[in-house]
Amino acid sequence: MPDTIAIVGAGASGLACAEALAGRIRAVVVDRAPTRAADVRATAIRWDDRVLLAMGPQGSVEIEAAALVIATGARPLGRAELGLAGTRPAGVLPAPAACDLAAAGRFAPSRPVVIGGGGWAARAVAALAGTGATVTIVAPDGLLLAMERPAAVHERLTPVAVRGDPRVERLECDGLTLDCDAVVLAHGLVPIRNVDGAVVEGARTVSAQPVADPPSEAASRTAGEDAARTALAIAAGEATIGLWSSSPSSQQSG
Repeated sequence: MPDTIAIVGAGASGLACAEALAGRIRAVVVDRAPTRAADVRATAIRWDDRVLLAMGPQGSVEIEAAALVIATGARPLGRAELGLAGTRPAGVLPAPAACDLAAAGRFAPSRPVVIGGGGWAARAVAALAGTGATVTIVAPDGLLLAMERPAAVHERLTPVAVRGDPRVERLECDGLTLDCDAVVLAHGLVPIRNVDGAVVEGARTVSAQPVADPPSEAASRTAGEDAARTALAIAAGEATIGLWSSSPSSQQSG
């Protein structure tokens, strides 16, 4: 059995996992971003229970490992996961994409609606407000964080459908219809699992992806430390081989 544990993700959970493993077993941190915290700059592609295949600027990389820790973070719920019916117009974006595009000057709606009240919603509101947009918030679970200069906030309201053709024209909620020219999806969190072979029931795989919203540094570090203990147990043959959740009480399968 290899004396290595592969960790995908160089955020707080991944680094906490690597720190917890230091001096006990070799840890290799893989991240696609150009960060000094990663041992290997590459995108993890496939896990076959013993080898992680990644693709980086210099080509393919294979890392033989006794266990794989997925610490790639969490994403907001998508349109289907939110149960949004209606047409499929342009202008409906997940919050991570909306923030990146707004920062690059490629997404500048004038009257967007942000669905959500947590961490990604706060980032999206700040990014869109920075472009001069008049932002309306629909927060199904209420506001969980302070938001930057929203025009209106509708708490405890459930969005049900998006309408418009070819672009967004309105968001329908239970009891209220909001005119808008964009809808940003920022509600709820689910783990990002995009490594083939480690999405569902991946053998020798541990998830370190807390989904509490808003996220916290402490929860991320705890998830990473828990994942390190489970990965060590798998490497030593002391744990059941399969998809393990490092913090079962705060995670969902994805």
